[in-house]
Amino acid sequence: RAALTQHFALRDNFGDVTAKDGNQEVFVEIIGSLIGVWVAWVVGESKSAAFLAFFVFCTLHVHCNLQACRAVTLKTVNRQRACILLKHWLSARAVLSPAEVAAKEAVVHIPGMEAGDTEIVLGASTERLAAASDLPSLLRAGSPGMHVAAMAK
Repeated sequence: RAALTQHFALRDNFGDVTAKDGNQEVFVEIIGSLIGVWVAWVVGESKSAAFLAFFVFCTLHVHCNLQACRAVTLKTVNRQRACILLKHWLSARAVLSPAEVAAKEAVVHIPGMEAGDTEIVLGASTERLAAASDLPSLLRAGSPGMHVAAMAK
């Protein structure tokens, strides 16, 4: 939640944005309660109408949350964004902008379900790296404190 709030705090006004977010949340909860009371009054004793209203509002809620997540363009790099950046760099030798990465990023990320033939592992163990590449030659070519990048097919 803090990362999303920081996304909206463009002028070092994190506290102001947090306070406004809290006020908006209270307002939305009040409006939601009023709509809930109205829906309960309209539905009455009908179980089928209650299930239909529940389904409609849950679907609407999930749809709105997905749209809200897609609208946010974060400038930080996590594992999924790093994989998107690196795969694009390996194929096109160009760096994507944060907006381009956000457009390619999945809202629900399932590890191992990335598209493409190249598997990118951040923070892989030395054992896994040794199994996928010629580790001794990589280490001889580098310097102390280096980062090793290896590709396995």
